[in-house]
Amino acid sequence: CGALQMFGQYGPQMEEAIKVQSSVLELSRRIGETEQKISLSEQMLEKVRAEYLSLEQKRDAAREAFESADKAYKRGMVGIVATTMLEKGKPCPVGGSLEHPNPATMAAKVPTEAGLEELGDALAKQEDILSKSHKALLEKQVEKDGLVSEREKLLEEEKNLRLQEEKWRQFLADKQISLQGITLEVLREKQNRFAQMAGLMEAQKAESSRLLQSLKEIEKQTKAKEELFLKSLSEKGFEGVEVYKDSLLSVSAQEQLSEQIRKHQENMAAGKQLLEHLEKELEGKLRPDMTSLSTESAKAKEER
Repeated sequence: CGALQMFGQYGPQMEEAIKVQSSVLELSRRIGETEQKISLSEQMLEKVRAEYLSLEQKRDAAREAFESADKAYKRGMVGIVATTMLEKGKPCPVGGSLEHPNPATMAAKVPTEAGLEELGDALAKQEDILSKSHKALLEKQVEKDGLVSEREKLLEEEKNLRLQEEKWRQFLADKQISLQGITLEVLREKQNRFAQMAGLMEAQKAESSRLLQSLKEIEKQTKAKEELFLKSLSEKGFEGVEVYKDSLLSVSAQEQLSEQIRKHQENMAAGKQLLEHLEKELEGKLRPDMTSLSTESAKAKEER
Protein backbone atom coordinates (compact mmCIF):
# COMPACT_ATOMS: atom_id res chain seq x y z
CA CYS A 1 0.00 0.00 0.00
CA GLY A 2 2.98 2.31 0.61
CA ALA A 3 3.91 2.23 -3.09
CA LEU A 4 0.32 3.13 -4.00
CA GLN A 5 0.03 5.92 -1.45
CA MET A 6 1.64 8.36 -3.89
CA PHE A 7 -1.23 7.79 -6.37
CA GLY A 8 -3.81 8.42 -3.67
CA GLN A 9 -2.10 11.47 -2.19
CA TYR A 10 -0.99 13.19 -5.40
CA GLY A 11 -3.36 11.54 -7.90
CA PRO A 12 -5.20 14.77 -8.92
CA GLN A 13 -1.93 16.66 -9.46
CA MET A 14 -0.44 13.78 -11.45
CA GLU A 15 -3.60 13.58 -13.57
CA GLU A 16 -3.43 17.33 -14.31
CA ALA A 17 0.28 17.06 -15.21
CA ILE A 18 -0.43 14.17 -17.59
CA LYS A 19 -3.26 16.14 -19.23
CA VAL A 20 -0.96 19.14 -19.73
CA GLN A 21 1.73 16.92 -21.26
CA SER A 22 -0.84 15.33 -23.59
CA SER A 23 -2.15 18.78 -24.56
CA VAL A 24 1.39 19.96 -25.38
CA LEU A 25 1.98 16.93 -27.59
CA GLU A 26 -1.40 17.41 -29.28
CA LEU A 27 -0.67 21.10 -29.89
CA SER A 28 2.74 20.27 -31.34
CA ARG A 29 1.05 17.83 -33.71
CA ARG A 30 -1.56 20.40 -34.73
CA ILE A 31 1.11 23.06 -35.25
CA GLY A 32 3.04 20.66 -37.47
CA GLU A 33 -0.10 19.93 -39.50
CA THR A 34 -0.83 23.66 -39.79
CA GLU A 35 2.74 24.30 -41.01
CA GLN A 36 2.24 21.67 -43.71
CA LYS A 37 -1.09 23.24 -44.70
CA ILE A 38 0.54 26.69 -44.88
CA SER A 39 3.30 25.29 -47.10
CA LEU A 40 0.76 23.69 -49.43
CA SER A 41 -1.35 26.86 -49.38
CA GLU A 42 1.70 28.96 -50.36
CA GLN A 43 2.44 26.60 -53.24
CA MET A 44 -1.16 26.81 -54.46
CA LEU A 45 -1.13 30.59 -53.98
CA GLU A 46 1.99 30.92 -56.14
CA LYS A 47 0.42 28.66 -58.76
CA VAL A 48 -2.81 30.68 -58.84
CA ARG A 49 -0.80 33.95 -58.87
CA ALA A 50 1.22 32.72 -61.85
CA GLU A 51 -2.00 31.71 -63.61
CA TYR A 52 -3.45 35.15 -62.86
CA LEU A 53 -0.39 36.95 -64.27
CA SER A 54 -0.53 34.79 -67.38
CA LEU A 55 -4.25 35.51 -67.82
CA GLU A 56 -3.59 39.21 -67.20
CA GLN A 57 -1.09 39.21 -70.08
CA LYS A 58 -3.64 37.47 -72.30
CA ARG A 59 -6.26 40.04 -71.29
CA ASP A 60 -3.85 42.88 -72.04
CA ALA A 61 -3.07 41.34 -75.42
CA ALA A 62 -6.80 40.96 -76.15
CA ARG A 63 -7.42 44.56 -75.08
CA GLU A 64 -4.54 45.82 -77.20
CA ALA A 65 -5.84 43.87 -80.19
CA PHE A 66 -9.36 45.21 -79.69
CA GLU A 67 -8.24 48.80 -79.17
CA SER A 68 -5.95 48.65 -82.22
CA ALA A 69 -8.73 47.19 -84.34
CA ASP A 70 -11.20 49.71 -82.99
CA LYS A 71 -8.85 52.59 -83.86
CA ALA A 72 -8.27 51.17 -87.31
CA TYR A 73 -12.01 50.68 -87.74
CA LYS A 74 -12.76 54.29 -86.78
CA ARG A 75 -10.01 55.59 -89.06
CA GLY A 76 -11.37 53.45 -91.81
CA MET A 77 -14.84 54.87 -91.27
CA VAL A 78 -13.42 58.41 -91.57
CA GLY A 79 -11.66 57.46 -94.81
CA ILE A 80 -14.85 56.03 -96.23
CA VAL A 81 -16.72 59.26 -95.45
CA ALA A 82 -13.96 61.35 -96.99
CA THR A 83 -13.88 59.43 -100.23
CA THR A 84 -17.56 58.85 -100.68
CA MET A 85 -19.27 61.92 -99.24
CA LEU A 86 -16.94 64.91 -99.96
CA GLU A 87 -17.69 66.78 -103.22
CA LYS A 88 -15.84 69.78 -104.48
CA GLY A 89 -17.70 73.06 -103.76
CA LYS A 90 -20.12 71.38 -101.36
CA PRO A 91 -19.95 71.70 -97.55
CA CYS A 92 -18.39 68.91 -95.54
CA PRO A 93 -21.16 66.86 -93.79
CA VAL A 94 -19.02 66.80 -90.66
CA GLY A 95 -17.40 70.29 -90.39
CA GLY A 96 -19.40 72.25 -93.02
CA SER A 97 -16.28 73.52 -94.81
CA LEU A 98 -16.60 74.26 -98.53
CA GLU A 99 -12.93 73.57 -99.15
CA HIS A 100 -11.31 70.16 -98.72
CA PRO A 101 -7.55 70.68 -99.01
CA ASN A 102 -6.49 67.45 -97.19
CA PRO A 103 -9.28 64.90 -97.32
CA ALA A 104 -8.72 61.64 -95.42
CA THR A 105 -7.91 58.59 -97.40
CA MET A 106 -9.19 55.06 -96.80
CA ALA A 107 -6.90 52.74 -94.84
CA ALA A 108 -5.43 49.91 -96.78
CA LYS A 109 -7.01 47.33 -94.43
CA VAL A 110 -10.04 48.21 -92.31
CA PRO A 111 -11.44 45.67 -89.81
CA THR A 112 -15.00 44.68 -90.38
CA GLU A 113 -17.66 45.37 -87.80
CA ALA A 114 -18.07 41.63 -87.26
CA GLY A 115 -14.35 41.23 -86.73
CA LEU A 116 -14.31 44.12 -84.27
CA GLU A 117 -17.24 42.58 -82.40
CA GLU A 118 -15.42 39.25 -82.27
CA LEU A 119 -12.35 40.92 -80.76
CA GLY A 120 -14.61 42.68 -78.22
CA ASP A 121 -16.16 39.35 -77.26
CA ALA A 122 -12.70 37.82 -76.89
CA LEU A 123 -11.68 40.74 -74.65
CA ALA A 124 -14.82 40.36 -72.51
CA LYS A 125 -14.14 36.64 -72.18
CA GLN A 126 -10.57 37.28 -71.07
CA GLU A 127 -11.83 39.91 -68.59
CA ASP A 128 -14.28 37.36 -67.14
CA ILE A 129 -11.62 34.63 -66.90
CA LEU A 130 -9.22 37.11 -65.29
CA SER A 131 -11.91 38.19 -62.82
CA LYS A 132 -12.53 34.58 -61.76
CA SER A 133 -8.80 34.00 -61.44
CA HIS A 134 -8.49 37.12 -59.31
CA LYS A 135 -11.30 35.85 -57.06
CA ALA A 136 -9.54 32.48 -56.71
CA LEU A 137 -6.29 34.31 -55.94
CA LEU A 138 -8.01 36.31 -53.18
CA GLU A 139 -9.57 33.13 -51.76
CA LYS A 140 -6.17 31.41 -51.63
CA GLN A 141 -4.67 34.47 -49.96
CA VAL A 142 -7.46 34.51 -47.36
CA GLU A 143 -6.98 30.77 -46.82
CA LYS A 144 -3.26 31.22 -46.24
CA ASP A 145 -3.80 34.21 -43.92
CA GLY A 146 -6.30 32.15 -41.93
CA LEU A 147 -3.81 29.31 -41.56
CA VAL A 148 -1.09 31.72 -40.47
CA SER A 149 -3.45 33.25 -37.92
CA GLU A 150 -4.38 29.79 -36.65
CA ARG A 151 -0.69 28.90 -36.33
CA GLU A 152 -0.07 32.05 -34.28
CA LYS A 153 -2.92 31.16 -31.91
CA LEU A 154 -1.63 27.61 -31.54
CA LEU A 155 1.88 28.86 -30.83
CA GLU A 156 0.55 31.23 -28.16
CA GLU A 157 -1.49 28.41 -26.62
CA GLU A 158 1.56 26.14 -26.71
CA LYS A 159 3.61 28.82 -24.97
CA ASN A 160 1.09 28.99 -22.10
CA LEU A 161 0.93 25.21 -21.85
CA ARG A 162 4.73 24.99 -21.76
CA LEU A 163 4.68 27.26 -18.71
CA GLN A 164 2.13 25.00 -17.03
CA GLU A 165 4.15 21.95 -18.00
CA GLU A 166 7.25 23.44 -16.40
CA LYS A 167 5.28 24.23 -13.22
CA TRP A 168 4.06 20.62 -12.94
CA ARG A 169 7.51 19.26 -13.80
CA GLN A 170 8.97 21.21 -10.88
CA PHE A 171 6.18 20.07 -8.57
CA LEU A 172 6.69 16.40 -9.47
CA ALA A 173 10.46 16.77 -9.10
CA ASP A 174 10.02 18.23 -5.61
CA LYS A 175 7.79 15.29 -4.66
CA GLN A 176 10.20 12.81 -6.32
CA ILE A 177 7.43 11.57 -8.61
CA SER A 178 8.15 10.18 -12.06
CA LEU A 179 5.50 9.99 -14.78
CA GLN A 180 7.64 7.68 -16.93
CA GLY A 181 5.28 5.16 -18.49
CA ILE A 182 2.28 6.58 -16.58
CA THR A 183 -0.81 7.26 -18.69
CA LEU A 184 -4.23 8.41 -17.52
CA GLU A 185 -5.46 4.80 -17.73
CA VAL A 186 -2.55 3.52 -15.63
CA LEU A 187 -2.95 6.38 -13.15
CA ARG A 188 -6.67 5.72 -12.66
CA GLU A 189 -6.00 2.01 -12.26
CA LYS A 190 -3.43 2.79 -9.55
CA GLN A 191 -5.86 5.19 -7.87
CA ASN A 192 -8.57 2.52 -7.85
CA ARG A 193 -6.18 0.01 -6.32
CA PHE A 194 -5.15 2.54 -3.68
CA ALA A 195 -8.83 3.27 -2.91
CA GLN A 196 -9.45 -0.47 -2.52
CA MET A 197 -6.44 -0.85 -0.23
CA ALA A 198 -7.46 2.23 1.75
CA GLY A 199 -10.98 0.83 2.09
CA LEU A 200 -9.60 -2.51 3.24
CA MET A 201 -7.33 -0.79 5.76
CA GLU A 202 -10.25 1.27 7.00
CA ALA A 203 -12.31 -1.90 7.41
CA GLN A 204 -9.42 -3.55 9.25
CA LYS A 205 -9.08 -0.49 11.45
CA ALA A 206 -12.78 -0.63 12.26
CA GLU A 207 -12.51 -4.37 13.00
CA SER A 208 -9.48 -3.74 15.24
CA SER A 209 -11.41 -1.06 17.05
CA ARG A 210 -14.32 -3.45 17.52
CA LEU A 211 -12.03 -6.20 18.79
CA LEU A 212 -10.31 -3.77 21.15
CA GLN A 213 -13.68 -2.73 22.51
CA SER A 214 -14.63 -6.41 22.93
CA LEU A 215 -11.33 -7.06 24.71
CA LYS A 216 -12.00 -4.17 27.07
CA GLU A 217 -15.45 -5.57 27.77
CA ILE A 218 -14.01 -9.04 28.44
CA GLU A 219 -11.39 -7.54 30.74
CA LYS A 220 -14.15 -5.70 32.58
CA GLN A 221 -16.20 -8.87 32.94
CA THR A 222 -13.12 -10.85 34.02
CA LYS A 223 -12.32 -8.26 36.66
CA ALA A 224 -15.89 -8.40 37.95
CA LYS A 225 -15.74 -12.21 38.10
CA GLU A 226 -12.40 -12.08 39.91
CA GLU A 227 -13.86 -9.69 42.46
CA LEU A 228 -16.89 -11.97 42.86
CA PHE A 229 -14.57 -15.00 43.21
CA LEU A 230 -12.48 -13.27 45.88
CA LYS A 231 -15.62 -12.23 47.71
CA SER A 232 -16.87 -15.82 47.58
CA LEU A 233 -13.54 -17.11 48.92
CA SER A 234 -13.72 -14.65 51.78
CA GLU A 235 -17.25 -15.72 52.59
CA LYS A 236 -16.14 -19.38 52.61
CA GLY A 237 -13.34 -18.60 55.05
CA PHE A 238 -10.41 -18.55 52.65
CA GLU A 239 -7.98 -15.73 53.31
CA GLY A 240 -6.81 -15.60 49.71
CA VAL A 241 -6.41 -17.39 46.41
CA GLU A 242 -3.21 -19.13 47.54
CA VAL A 243 -4.92 -20.52 50.60
CA TYR A 244 -7.74 -21.73 48.37
CA LYS A 245 -5.26 -23.40 45.99
CA ASP A 246 -3.51 -25.07 48.92
CA SER A 247 -6.81 -26.52 50.10
CA LEU A 248 -7.44 -28.19 46.78
CA LEU A 249 -7.02 -31.98 46.59
CA SER A 250 -4.04 -33.40 44.81
CA VAL A 251 -4.47 -35.20 41.54
CA SER A 252 -3.96 -38.60 43.17
CA ALA A 253 -6.49 -37.80 45.90
CA GLN A 254 -8.96 -36.70 43.26
CA GLU A 255 -8.37 -39.98 41.40
CA GLN A 256 -8.96 -41.99 44.59
CA LEU A 257 -12.19 -40.15 45.27
CA SER A 258 -13.23 -40.67 41.70
CA GLU A 259 -12.57 -44.42 42.10
CA GLN A 260 -14.59 -44.53 45.29
CA ILE A 261 -17.42 -42.65 43.64
CA ARG A 262 -17.33 -45.10 40.74
CA LYS A 263 -17.49 -48.13 43.04
CA HIS A 264 -20.25 -46.55 45.08
CA GLN A 265 -22.21 -45.93 41.89
CA GLU A 266 -21.68 -49.56 40.86
CA ASN A 267 -22.88 -50.78 44.29
CA MET A 268 -25.90 -48.53 44.05
CA ALA A 269 -26.69 -49.92 40.62
CA ALA A 270 -26.34 -53.52 41.91
CA GLY A 271 -28.48 -52.77 44.98
CA LYS A 272 -31.09 -51.16 42.80
CA GLN A 273 -31.13 -54.21 40.59
CA LEU A 274 -31.45 -56.54 43.63
CA LEU A 275 -34.23 -54.40 45.04
CA GLU A 276 -36.11 -54.62 41.80
CA HIS A 277 -35.60 -58.42 41.79
CA LEU A 278 -36.87 -58.77 45.36
CA GLU A 279 -39.81 -56.53 44.72
CA LYS A 280 -40.68 -58.74 41.82
CA GLU A 281 -40.34 -61.90 44.04
CA LEU A 282 -42.58 -60.43 46.73
CA GLU A 283 -45.15 -59.32 44.31
CA GLY A 284 -48.59 -60.83 45.32
CA LYS A 285 -47.38 -62.08 48.68
CA LEU A 286 -48.73 -60.97 52.06
CA ARG A 287 -46.49 -59.48 54.68
CA PRO A 288 -46.43 -61.93 57.79
CA ASP A 289 -47.89 -60.70 61.08
CA MET A 290 -44.63 -60.29 62.89
CA THR A 291 -46.26 -59.34 66.19
CA SER A 292 -48.29 -62.54 66.26
CA LEU A 293 -45.35 -64.62 65.18
CA SER A 294 -43.13 -63.05 67.82
CA THR A 295 -45.74 -63.83 70.53
CA GLU A 296 -45.98 -67.43 69.38
CA SER A 297 -42.19 -67.73 69.24
CA ALA A 298 -41.81 -66.39 72.77
CA LYS A 299 -44.51 -68.75 74.01
CA ALA A 300 -42.85 -71.73 72.35
CA LYS A 301 -39.52 -70.79 73.86
CA GLU A 302 -41.11 -70.54 77.27
CA GLU A 303 -42.83 -73.91 76.92
CA ARG A 304 -39.59 -75.48 75.82
